[in-house]
Amino acid sequence: MRWNKKGALELSITAIVVLIIAITVLGLAIFFIKNLFKGGTEIFTGELAKIKDQLRRNIEETGEPVVFSKGTEIEAKRGEKVDFYIGVRNSDQRLPIRCYRVSMKCIKPFRPDASCIEGGPIGEPVIVGGYNVGTENWFPKLLQEFEVKRNDIEVMPVTMQVIGAPDTYLMQAEIFQAEGDCATGTFDMENPWQSKRFHIVLN
Repeated sequence: MRWNKKGALELSITAIVVLIIAITVLGLAIFFIKNLFKGGTEIFTGELAKIKDQLRRNIEETGEPVVFSKGTEIEAKRGEKVDFYIGVRNSDQRLPIRCYRVSMKCIKPFRPDASCIEGGPIGEPVIVGGYNVGTENWFPKLLQEFEVKRNDIEVMPVTMQVIGAPDTYLMQAEIFQAEGDCATGTFDMENPWQSKRFHIVLN
Protein backbone atom coordinates (compact mmCIF):
# COMPACT_ATOMS: atom_id res chain seq x y z
CA MET A 1 0.00 0.00 0.00
CA ARG A 2 1.42 3.37 -1.02
CA TRP A 3 0.98 6.41 1.22
CA ASN A 4 -0.36 9.51 -0.54
CA LYS A 5 1.64 12.34 1.03
CA LYS A 6 -0.14 15.00 -1.02
CA GLY A 7 -3.58 13.82 0.12
CA ALA A 8 -2.50 13.71 3.74
CA LEU A 9 -1.11 17.26 3.51
CA GLU A 10 -4.32 18.59 1.97
CA LEU A 11 -6.34 16.87 4.71
CA SER A 12 -4.17 18.46 7.41
CA ILE A 13 -4.53 21.95 5.89
CA THR A 14 -8.32 21.51 5.59
CA ALA A 15 -8.56 20.40 9.24
CA ILE A 16 -6.52 23.43 10.38
CA VAL A 17 -8.73 25.83 8.34
CA VAL A 18 -11.93 24.28 9.74
CA LEU A 19 -10.50 24.51 13.27
CA ILE A 20 -9.61 28.20 12.81
CA ILE A 21 -13.08 28.98 11.43
CA ALA A 22 -14.73 27.10 14.33
CA ILE A 23 -12.66 28.97 16.93
CA THR A 24 -13.48 32.31 15.25
CA VAL A 25 -17.23 31.58 15.16
CA LEU A 26 -17.17 30.40 18.79
CA GLY A 27 -15.34 33.57 19.85
CA LEU A 28 -17.85 35.78 18.03
CA ALA A 29 -20.77 33.86 19.56
CA ILE A 30 -19.35 34.24 23.10
CA PHE A 31 -18.72 37.96 22.51
CA PHE A 32 -22.28 38.47 21.22
CA ILE A 33 -23.91 36.55 24.12
CA LYS A 34 -21.76 38.35 26.69
CA ASN A 35 -22.74 41.77 25.29
CA LEU A 36 -26.40 40.73 25.10
CA PHE A 37 -26.54 39.67 28.76
CA LYS A 38 -24.46 42.66 29.83
CA GLY A 39 -26.85 45.03 28.08
CA GLY A 40 -29.89 43.31 29.63
CA THR A 41 -28.34 43.46 33.10
CA GLU A 42 -27.48 47.15 32.70
CA ILE A 43 -31.04 47.94 31.60
CA PHE A 44 -32.52 46.00 34.54
CA THR A 45 -30.11 47.60 37.02
CA GLY A 46 -30.89 51.05 35.63
CA GLU A 47 -34.66 50.50 35.87
CA LEU A 48 -34.33 49.14 39.40
CA ALA A 49 -32.30 52.18 40.43
CA LYS A 50 -34.99 54.49 38.98
CA ILE A 51 -37.74 52.68 40.89
CA LYS A 52 -35.76 52.86 44.14
CA ASP A 53 -35.05 56.56 43.65
CA GLN A 54 -38.75 57.20 42.94
CA LEU A 55 -39.81 55.37 46.10
CA ARG A 56 -37.29 57.30 48.15
CA ARG A 57 -38.62 60.58 46.72
CA ASN A 58 -42.20 59.49 47.49
CA ILE A 59 -41.27 58.76 51.10
CA GLU A 60 -39.43 62.06 51.48
CA GLU A 61 -42.23 64.10 49.84
CA THR A 62 -45.20 62.45 51.58
CA GLY A 63 -43.54 61.74 54.89
CA GLU A 64 -45.10 58.26 54.86
CA PRO A 65 -42.84 55.58 56.37
CA VAL A 66 -44.17 52.88 53.99
CA VAL A 67 -44.89 53.24 50.24
CA PHE A 68 -45.74 50.90 47.35
CA SER A 69 -44.38 51.41 43.83
CA LYS A 70 -47.80 50.49 42.33
CA GLY A 71 -49.82 52.67 44.65
CA THR A 72 -52.75 51.40 46.68
CA GLU A 73 -54.64 49.61 43.88
CA ILE A 74 -52.91 46.65 42.25
CA GLU A 75 -54.60 45.02 39.26
CA ALA A 76 -53.83 41.42 38.26
CA LYS A 77 -55.22 38.46 36.41
CA ARG A 78 -55.89 35.21 38.25
CA GLY A 79 -52.61 33.30 38.64
CA GLU A 80 -50.56 36.10 37.01
CA LYS A 81 -47.33 37.20 38.67
CA VAL A 82 -47.13 40.92 39.41
CA ASP A 83 -43.86 42.53 40.50
CA PHE A 84 -43.64 45.72 42.54
CA TYR A 85 -41.55 47.29 45.31
CA ILE A 86 -42.11 48.31 48.92
CA GLY A 87 -40.13 51.12 50.51
CA VAL A 88 -39.71 51.36 54.32
CA ARG A 89 -38.10 54.28 56.11
CA ASN A 90 -36.43 54.12 59.52
CA SER A 91 -36.58 57.58 61.07
CA ASP A 92 -36.01 56.41 64.64
CA GLN A 93 -33.04 58.19 66.23
CA ARG A 94 -32.50 55.96 69.25
CA LEU A 95 -30.88 52.93 67.62
CA PRO A 96 -28.38 52.62 64.74
CA ILE A 97 -30.39 49.83 63.08
CA ARG A 98 -33.88 48.35 63.30
CA CYS A 99 -35.35 45.02 62.25
CA TYR A 100 -38.75 44.88 60.54
CA ARG A 101 -41.28 42.15 59.76
CA VAL A 102 -44.00 42.32 57.12
CA SER A 103 -47.32 40.47 57.07
CA MET A 104 -49.78 40.79 54.20
CA LYS A 105 -53.32 40.37 55.44
CA CYS A 106 -56.46 39.93 53.33
CA ILE A 107 -59.18 41.81 55.25
CA LYS A 108 -62.14 40.82 53.05
CA PRO A 109 -63.35 40.52 49.46
CA PHE A 110 -65.95 43.00 48.24
CA ARG A 111 -68.56 40.27 47.73
CA PRO A 112 -70.24 39.88 51.14
CA ASP A 113 -70.77 36.11 50.77
CA ALA A 114 -67.13 35.37 49.81
CA SER A 115 -63.97 34.66 51.81
CA CYS A 116 -60.38 35.69 51.18
CA ILE A 117 -59.26 32.11 50.52
CA GLU A 118 -61.19 29.12 49.23
CA GLY A 119 -62.88 27.37 52.10
CA GLY A 120 -61.77 30.07 54.52
CA PRO A 121 -63.90 31.90 57.08
CA ILE A 122 -66.29 34.52 55.67
CA GLY A 123 -65.71 38.03 56.98
CA GLU A 124 -62.46 37.22 58.82
CA PRO A 125 -58.97 38.49 57.91
CA VAL A 126 -56.37 35.96 56.76
CA ILE A 127 -52.57 36.36 56.54
CA VAL A 128 -51.67 35.58 52.92
CA GLY A 129 -48.03 36.67 52.72
CA GLY A 130 -44.90 37.53 54.65
CA TYR A 131 -44.38 36.73 58.31
CA ASN A 132 -46.60 34.02 59.85
CA VAL A 133 -48.20 33.14 56.49
CA GLY A 134 -50.19 29.91 56.24
CA THR A 135 -50.62 27.57 53.28
CA GLU A 136 -52.17 30.29 51.07
CA ASN A 137 -49.24 32.50 50.06
CA TRP A 138 -50.18 35.30 47.66
CA PHE A 139 -46.70 36.85 47.89
CA PRO A 140 -44.14 34.15 46.97
CA LYS A 141 -41.36 36.76 46.80
CA LEU A 142 -41.40 38.94 49.91
CA LEU A 143 -38.80 39.31 52.64
CA GLN A 144 -40.44 38.40 55.93
CA GLU A 145 -37.70 40.10 57.93
CA PHE A 146 -35.17 42.81 57.04
CA GLU A 147 -33.04 45.54 58.59
CA VAL A 148 -33.00 49.29 57.95
CA LYS A 149 -30.29 51.62 59.22
CA ARG A 150 -31.11 54.82 61.07
CA ASN A 151 -32.36 57.61 58.74
CA ASP A 152 -32.21 55.21 55.79
CA ILE A 153 -34.77 53.71 53.38
CA GLU A 154 -34.89 50.05 52.37
CA VAL A 155 -36.55 49.13 49.06
CA MET A 156 -37.61 45.49 48.64
CA PRO A 157 -38.83 43.61 45.55
CA VAL A 158 -42.18 41.83 45.89
CA THR A 159 -43.89 39.29 43.64
CA MET A 160 -47.64 38.82 44.02
CA GLN A 161 -49.56 35.84 42.60
CA VAL A 162 -53.20 35.34 43.56
CA ILE A 163 -55.03 32.15 42.63
CA GLY A 164 -58.52 32.87 43.80
CA ALA A 165 -61.94 34.00 42.71
CA PRO A 166 -62.04 37.19 40.64
CA ASP A 167 -62.96 39.99 43.03
CA THR A 168 -61.64 43.13 44.66
CA TYR A 169 -59.86 42.35 47.92
CA LEU A 170 -59.27 44.82 50.73
CA MET A 171 -55.72 44.21 51.95
CA GLN A 172 -53.54 45.45 54.80
CA ALA A 173 -49.77 45.43 54.99
CA GLU A 174 -48.72 45.24 58.63
CA ILE A 175 -45.13 46.20 59.44
CA PHE A 176 -43.70 45.36 62.86
CA GLN A 177 -40.62 47.11 64.25
CA ALA A 178 -38.19 45.45 66.64
CA GLU A 179 -36.28 47.01 69.48
CA GLY A 180 -32.95 46.33 67.80
CA ASP A 181 -31.52 44.34 64.91
CA CYS A 182 -32.80 41.02 63.54
CA ALA A 183 -30.33 38.96 65.61
CA THR A 184 -31.23 40.35 69.04
CA GLY A 185 -34.31 42.54 68.61
CA THR A 186 -37.70 41.75 70.16
CA PHE A 187 -41.08 42.32 68.48
CA ASP A 188 -44.54 43.19 69.75
CA MET A 189 -46.49 41.10 67.22
CA GLU A 190 -49.84 42.26 68.61
CA ASN A 191 -49.31 45.89 67.65
CA PRO A 192 -47.99 46.77 64.18
CA TRP A 193 -45.61 49.72 63.89
CA GLN A 194 -47.35 50.74 60.65
CA SER A 195 -50.41 49.50 58.74
CA LYS A 196 -51.09 50.32 55.12
CA ARG A 197 -54.32 49.40 53.37
CA PHE A 198 -54.52 48.70 49.65
CA HIS A 199 -56.68 46.83 47.14
CA ILE A 200 -56.05 43.89 44.85
CA VAL A 201 -58.32 43.95 41.83
CA LEU A 202 -58.30 40.37 40.54
CA ASN A 203 -59.77 39.75 37.07
